[in-house]
Amino acid sequence: MYKQYYKVILSLCLFIFIIAYYFNSQNELDNEISTEISRHIKLIKISNEISSYAKRAEGHMLLFLLLQNESDKTKVFKRADKLKSFIEQLDPLVSDEKPREYLKTLRTSHHEFILSAKIIFAQYESEKYNMFKNKTGASHINELHSISSAIRKIGVKLVDFSTKTLEINKELINKKNQLKYQALGLFTVITFIFLIVITYQSGKLTTSTKLADSLEKLSLMDSLTSIGNRRYFDQEYDREWRRSLRSGSSLALLFIDVDYFKLFNDTYGHSNGDNCLARVAQTLNKCLHRPTDIIARYGGEEFVIILPETNNPQQIATTCLKAIEDLQIPNQSSQVSDYVTISIGLGIATPDQNTSPDEFINSVDKALYQAKENGRNCISGA
Repeated sequence: MYKQYYKVILSLCLFIFIIAYYFNSQNELDNEISTEISRHIKLIKISNEISSYAKRAEGHMLLFLLLQNESDKTKVFKRADKLKSFIEQLDPLVSDEKPREYLKTLRTSHHEFILSAKIIFAQYESEKYNMFKNKTGASHINELHSISSAIRKIGVKLVDFSTKTLEINKELINKKNQLKYQALGLFTVITFIFLIVITYQSGKLTTSTKLADSLEKLSLMDSLTSIGNRRYFDQEYDREWRRSLRSGSSLALLFIDVDYFKLFNDTYGHSNGDNCLARVAQTLNKCLHRPTDIIARYGGEEFVIILPETNNPQQIATTCLKAIEDLQIPNQSSQVSDYVTISIGLGIATPDQNTSPDEFINSVDKALYQAKENGRNCISGA
């Protein structure tokens, strides 16, 4: 009889040990997942802000050179200071070798941006020439644009790096699955209560999986405009480029910029500016009627549309241009219209082994700048 009690007590102790081990393992892994997800979200948000503020600083520089408004000159350095603050916030969030290199490059690029801005302001103050038409001035402006673009690209790379945390989460989830099956094998031979515990833990496991899936979707979605973000564009553009390369089909790109948006923000406030961007994004999205057409927010007030195998990209661009005008969003600060308008850079390519996807993007980006030079509220390119 005592032997029977001994066996029961021993089994109970074993059962308690297994339950304690299982719960402890689950809690440790849950904490690890929560920590990684929290770090991941912070990296995404800060990296996106870095890209945005680099674009804003460059925009205020161009506004100053165009309008000679001293407030824009001040805002160049305010945006640059904010950019430095975001870079410092990244420091405790990155530990791997590659992102540390990105962080080091960001600091260097930020220093170069400040130096380049000071040179432009100094030359403007000393000579008062047209920076856009003067060869030396234009060279410095292009250099500032290149530095700003490099900062934005590093921001995108940091977002890509942070999403790799999902792989760690999946690995941790697999470990939880292994523990679940080990515990399940023991629980099924003891009592029905073991099954209740496993069911409960399985529910927690499902929650962790859903959280990881939701986070992956978050990393591809722009929360303000409810369309794809820069990372989503990079992913889809690479896929469409490789598909066109295999099939020999054409690929068109539209780079879209909201005209005088910085002035719009200054006049109506950032809240109205956010609402404006959201309406513009949804209106542009409605101009696309094929499931293969892709729209994303490229950064700040810039959007990009991918049009695979399209015979009429010029027509679609014209439709987008008119659709935004028809919104009749007031913009008294605009120099081309009483309402919000857009400028569009258009490019068409047939990818082959001698063409580069980056070169194609650069050519369409130049077409957008040409549209701005042509007076805005227009389309430039093929």
